[in-house]
Amino acid sequence: MNETDRKNLINTLNLEYGATYRYALQTARFNHPRAVALIEGVRRNEADHIALVMKRLEADTGLAPKGFKSLFLHLKLNLAFEMEAVKFYGQFYRETEDSETREMFRELMKSEGGHVRVFEALIQELEEGRFPKIFLCPLCGWEIDFGSDAASGAEGRCEKCGARYELTIVEGDFTLKAV
Repeated sequence: MNETDRKNLINTLNLEYGATYRYALQTARFNHPRAVALIEGVRRNEADHIALVMKRLEADTGLAPKGFKSLFLHLKLNLAFEMEAVKFYGQFYRETEDSETREMFRELMKSEGGHVRVFEALIQELEEGRFPKIFLCPLCGWEIDFGSDAASGAEGRCEKCGARYELTIVEGDFTLKAV
């Protein structure tokens, strides 16, 4: 996939996520059954759009770190979104004439820049093999830390309930299998 197609798919995904969230907020707010039903129908259709775009982007995931296919893809998408937000808020900052609005856009730009750094750091940890393999125990909900060096087949035990699990990979993602 070329860079223009990838960027357009990411922008499409961001628009569809925004629409889905907006419609969910509206259906929770309105009391008119017909309006709610119609908006909910549109929201479900937007969710179909998200699935369509995600399928195309997942096919272009490339070399995700072993066991982190889904997480890696979503972190990359989050990074792209936040980088676009920084650009847009910078543009809005330059264009507004209202000082309070300008300050708001400056703060948003600064915040989104922090988000960019968060996602860059997580992606770097994944790429360098330093990202820890931590899961919630399916039995009691406590954390099971396999460490960052664990590979598929590693076994771990929950410190709280004693349940034992094997680290496995299913469809490119680490998961736990009861032992």
